[in-house]
Amino acid sequence: MFDMDIPHIPGVEAVLRGFDLPMAVCSNSSINRLEQSLARTPLAAHFGPHIYSAEQVARGKPAPDLVYFAAEKLRVAPAEAIFIDDNPHGVKAAEAAGCLAVGFVGPSDHRAGHAEVLRAAGADHVVSGMAAFHELLTRLSVPVAA
Repeated sequence: MFDMDIPHIPGVEAVLRGFDLPMAVCSNSSINRLEQSLARTPLAAHFGPHIYSAEQVARGKPAPDLVYFAAEKLRVAPAEAIFIDDNPHGVKAAEAAGCLAVGFVGPSDHRAGHAEVLRAAGADHVVSGMAAFHELLTRLSVPVAA
């Protein structure tokens, strides 16, 4: 089913286009699965070669290894990075690496209390949907694409 229908988050493309930031995908999924799934979406072009898997580091999330790896590849200090994840493991990884950790609750996520779970994992901010994430980036004065 995943091969046939990749979940779509409304507004994600606008956010990716709207800010002038180096960006990466960091996932505990295999690199093969990541490449296959992103190739079925228009999102891959926003990340170029910056699609990283836990297979590329010693320890996956919640360890900070993958976050450090991506930050190094992007040439961004972890303390200058914003890491968004919908999973407590990703939030913990971001926090451990010293990034600004943003917990994400998607529009189709109906887990009761999920925002609180992300806050308890260490999220500095929790947003519901891409519009709220866009607003957060704007409030943080992140450079806007020209």
